[in-house]
Amino acid sequence: MRHAESEANAAGIFSGHNDPPLTERGRLQALALARRFQDEAIDRVASSDLQRALETAKLLASGLDLEVMADERLREMDFGDWEGLTQEKIAEKDADAWESILKPTPDFRAPGGESLRELRERMHAAYRDVVDAQPEGSAVVVAHGNAIGMLLGALLDMPYAAAWRFRLENTGVTTVQDFDGSPVLMSLNDTAHLSGLE
Repeated sequence: MRHAESEANAAGIFSGHNDPPLTERGRLQALALARRFQDEAIDRVASSDLQRALETAKLLASGLDLEVMADERLREMDFGDWEGLTQEKIAEKDADAWESILKPTPDFRAPGGESLRELRERMHAAYRDVVDAQPEGSAVVVAHGNAIGMLLGALLDMPYAAAWRFRLENTGVTTVQDFDGSPVLMSLNDTAHLSGLE
């Protein structure tokens, strides 16, 4: 699941390892998500340790009577010098680098940030640990848009550029079923719980 709306999302700024809180709308989204899953048989909740994901996860876990396992490997991509900037400012400041993000390679990185390869590898390692810890049950991972896209690319053996082709909205639920190490995408970006929220 992607975290609920943060102040950075609302402002349209890049927020990788920066740690903005949820907006009031984001808290309502997270509560709607918690209501949706309150009667589900979920055995484990893991989350990025950044507050926008952790708060979303804690609201979800409280309805399931579970503790949240915080894991820094589930953080958003480290955008380095792009943190706190809008897409327009980034394109103006680093035009060449911004052009290359549209057709990314594994070694692409924002100035001062981490590479897509590093992001994909740490997300995949965290995912495997969650699956291995809960091989017969269901687990929830609360993370971030770009990070989830990179994880899906790894799970589905897709090229790096494919990560930008997933629409992952705030509190969008993506379901993957793991068949002995062979992940199958069951649903993508389900936001039915947000119906009528406005």
